Amino acid sequence: MAGIDLSSVYTIVDIAKTHDNKVQLQISTNLHRKNGVLRFTGWEQANQLTSHIYSKEVGLPDAAERAIGEGSVGSKGQVGQGTEALSYIESRSEQDIILERIKGPAFAEYRYAMDMIHSEGLGQGMASRIFYGAGTPGKLRGLNVRYGTLAQTVSVKNAGGAVSSANTSLWVIQPGFAKFNLLYGEAAQPAKPVGEWSGGFIRMQDMGLEWCITVAATGAGLHKYITLFDIFMGMVPYDDRAVQRLCNINTTTGAGEVDPDMVIWMIESLPDPEGERYIFCNRQAKYQLKKNTVNKALLGMSPDKYGEMRDNFYNTSIVLTEALTNVEAVVS
Repeated sequence: MAGIDLSSVYTIVDIAKTHDNKVQLQISTNLHRKNGVLRFTGWEQANQLTSHIYSKEVGLPDAAERAIGEGSVGSKGQVGQGTEALSYIESRSEQDIILERIKGPAFAEYRYAMDMIHSEGLGQGMASRIFYGAGTPGKLRGLNVRYGTLAQTVSVKNAGGAVSSANTSLWVIQPGFAKFNLLYGEAAQPAKPVGEWSGGFIRMQDMGLEWCITVAATGAGLHKYITLFDIFMGMVPYDDRAVQRLCNINTTTGAGEVDPDMVIWMIESLPDPEGERYIFCNRQAKYQLKKNTVNKALLGMSPDKYGEMRDNFYNTSIVLTEALTNVEAVVS
């Protein structure tokens, strides 16, 4: 008889780990991560069901100069079109009906606590794919893939780290239409009562009690309470200048650290250096940026657009994004 892999199934052991003498314990959220890229990057609804079609300028018309009575020829601007695919990302919280019998009235509290862990897992998965999505058909093409060579001088700058798989990146992004936006699909809009949704672009839906097959060969299964978290998401870089990457930041030695002057240049390279913009980095890159800033007047704290105090550099909010790893390959 085939065994069941319990690593992805909630059991009585999981209930035991959240209780002391029949009392529900508060669960420490020590695996939660700060991923402000989801909060501070602009969101735009895709104009297709599973993709987003956009147009952008690729050439300007000539300006003709002529004297009185002299003829001139017409000219035209050039417009290009692109398509960005949306990726479907989900996380399912599944609870065996027998756990309800064991917990009784307290089952709802336990189920909600487990659901919130799935919500965090989905959020971390979204943030990771924004940077590292491989871009296989139907899946998100991340920024590391889009801006993955030093030849892309408009967007990619080099910190100089050369140790294999010991690097991170710092990103300066300018959100908004004609710059850079994340995308959410029309399918994210409520199709059932609003109370079943968490709001925003991530759907939280109580699917109720479902029959789940556990052994396909025999049809054996069980009833589970299902909570589904999902989103259709993508991204659209209208203007490559709106995405600035400082790559090859060494995380193991003093060579190849964040150069604050380079970050200033990245900010000044944005389409609108005086407009809304954010620095996204992990703890290591943030530390290096603050440590290596000789002119400390460039550092400070100011309210972000939500009114919360936040570190800034060169009047640009520093947004901690822990989806960025310290083991990136060397970009060449």
